[in-house]
Amino acid sequence: MEKGFYHPERGYWQTIGEPPEQILAGYPEGTQEVPLKPSAEHTWDGSQWVHTPPPAEEVVAEWRASAAVSSAQFILN
Repeated sequence: MEKGFYHPERGYWQTIGEPPEQILAGYPEGTQEVPLKPSAEHTWDGSQWVHTPPPAEEVVAEWRASAAVSSAQFILN
């Protein structure tokens, strides 16, 4: 069963199983076990995951940068 962990300075990481006690002992002080991160658009606020979508301008800019039109589509438009 996957486990999620968070440290204020190191961020979030996930394990694919229950880490052995000697591994847990090596985690930095202040690390806490947290629920699995729902998506890349979530941030940990200290008690729960909060959805933080990117600004609309950023989404549009990324879409425009990756948008491609074939020659046939360009000619038909």
